Amino acid sequence: ATAAVRRLEQRLEAERRHTDRRVQRLERRLEEVACASAAGGRWAELRGHVDGLAETVQSLVRGADEAGAQRGGPAAPAPAPPGPAHGALDPPSLDGSDRLSGCVSAMSAQISEIEVRLSGFGARLQRAEEAAGGQTEVHDLREQVSTLASTLRQLCEGDRLRGGPCAASGCSTHRPAGAAVVASRGGSGSDAALSSLDALEVPQHALARLGEQVGELATRLEQAELCMRGAAGQREVEGLHDELAALGARVLEAERQLREAAPVGSCGGVRAPPWEGECSFRSETAPSEEDLQERLADLCEQVAALRGEVEDQGGVVQDHIAEFNARLQDMEQGIQDVAHAQDVRQQVNHVSEQALRLALRTQRASGGPWVAAEDLRSLRAECGTLGEDLSAAWMRLEGAECALEGMTTALSRVCGELAGLRARTDDLELGGAAGRGCPDGGGGAEEGEEEGEAEE
Repeated sequence: ATAAVRRLEQRLEAERRHTDRRVQRLERRLEEVACASAAGGRWAELRGHVDGLAETVQSLVRGADEAGAQRGGPAAPAPAPPGPAHGALDPPSLDGSDRLSGCVSAMSAQISEIEVRLSGFGARLQRAEEAAGGQTEVHDLREQVSTLASTLRQLCEGDRLRGGPCAASGCSTHRPAGAAVVASRGGSGSDAALSSLDALEVPQHALARLGEQVGELATRLEQAELCMRGAAGQREVEGLHDELAALGARVLEAERQLREAAPVGSCGGVRAPPWEGECSFRSETAPSEEDLQERLADLCEQVAALRGEVEDQGGVVQDHIAEFNARLQDMEQGIQDVAHAQDVRQQVNHVSEQALRLALRTQRASGGPWVAAEDLRSLRAECGTLGEDLSAAWMRLEGAECALEGMTTALSRVCGELAGLRARTDDLELGGAAGRGCPDGGGGAEEGEEEGEAEE
């Protein structure tokens, strides 16, 4: 568990360093872009383009609505091929009018949707301007908005040249006075409706392209907001400190102005609070009192605005703290889960070892009689082998005893012979001594030696 916590801390530290490096790179890029961009002209120009585009779209919507309203009313005669006049609308004219109204309604819905999306883009661009202070992506968005504005102008100009609903509503610079969308009587009405339907096909394709461009603009704007959101937290904290410092400076400035505006007698010693200085305010002239009241009102408004901003920033900080606490709780829960899993794994290993030992003991206990019988058989075999060895040793011992008995008999005979030889030797010595005494004794000695040699 300790190693897992250490690895998790190392990983968090690496991610924090990586995030710090990315934030630093983003800050450097923001500084470079802010230094390279103009002071504020581009943002004003961008807002002007967005406002102009919104006005153009609104005029286009109004023109489409007016065209739908003028569908059943009288209109100026439009140039048409010569043909007989009819007192009522023909069935083709009715079908063409229905198709025209459907196309106009579809175009109005598309234009309304584009207007709403562009309004949202304008607000988001303004927030991005206030948050970042200038970026290359926002500059590209400004160019994209300019392209959209030119596309809408070309669309309105082409529709005006064709005599479409934009020309009838006055979307272009020069509003034609006698153009009509649909005629209500005669064969010229059906021809005008069909020609209007043909003329509406190109604006629909242009609106489709415009919708695609708006979608691309939305994607790029989201990417720009994501890029800006990375350094938003640090900038919010720095902005909060700056706002607090500015608030303190403003309060000090207001106090200084109040001290300067107060009479001399009230300036000595402890400064009187603003609500106790009403009598001193009345002693001054009317313009100075009104000026002080206006300043106090402005100061109160600024304090209220700054208080609201501080509360907003505090709410954002509280949200970040809550998110961090949630992430910390998740991490603690994960660490506890890892430690619990490690403990459970150790317990499982211990139980597995105990089960293995119990199985071995059970196997030994279950196989005991067969093992004992096998041991007995082996002991009997060993005892038989030992008996055979003992029999062989006994036979050898008996052979050794027989040999020893033979050797004993031989030694006894040798000893007897030695004793007899010794006795003869003594006898011979005695006989030799006697023979020296008598000469006949020599022959007897020689005979005795011959007999001894024969016995040997």
